[in-house]
Amino acid sequence: MRRPRPAVVVLALSLTALGTAGVVTGATLVAAGSAPGVDGSVGARPLGVATAAAAPSTRTPSTTPANVVGAPFRELPQTPPGPVVPPVRVSIPSLGVRSDVVPTGVDRDGTTQIPEDVDVLGWYRYGPAPRDSGSTVIVGHRDGRGQGRGALYALGALSVGDPIRVTLADGSRVDYRVVAREVLDKQAVPLEDIFARSGGRVLSLISCGGVYDRARGGYQANVLVTAVPV
Repeated sequence: MRRPRPAVVVLALSLTALGTAGVVTGATLVAAGSAPGVDGSVGARPLGVATAAAAPSTRTPSTTPANVVGAPFRELPQTPPGPVVPPVRVSIPSLGVRSDVVPTGVDRDGTTQIPEDVDVLGWYRYGPAPRDSGSTVIVGHRDGRGQGRGALYALGALSVGDPIRVTLADGSRVDYRVVAREVLDKQAVPLEDIFARSGGRVLSLISCGGVYDRARGGYQANVLVTAVPV
């Protein structure tokens, strides 16, 4: 499997109401200006709520971004071609989660594809796989109309030290432990860390959370859990 030339994206999670009070979709990743190919590794940040906000642009990965606050466009290095072994399952024992993982890309409207089934997770296939350097990004809906709670509904309940296991397509497994859990305003996501394509290997699990405000489009925050291999 050969990786495509890295897309230029921003991670922005937002929730939209499904037309029924109290029922919402999970997470929407919107392509925009910063990039998954920025050098740097993800460190363990203290638990807490980020308050800084920067309004992201919304553009497809194939479009040159413009006027993105704090993230001027620059050409990014291509990921060297090589075998990619994608994740196919995520197990989180403390949450009772054992979910299939499918590769996801970016829709024509600039949003990252997320499996409609709330019990299935999506691996952002334009970023690193678990054996690669950098951040492996896996996303999922918190809940969904007619489906109830999703696999990552209780993501915010994870604690530092909790184990996570990722099974790969070749049958091998990568074990992680949680090093950070954050609740972030949906416009204050640490983009360079989440989409790091070099540095230490980390797993970034993302879903929605925080207060649900139907008038403002749904959940107002994101839950980001960072884990490192053990």
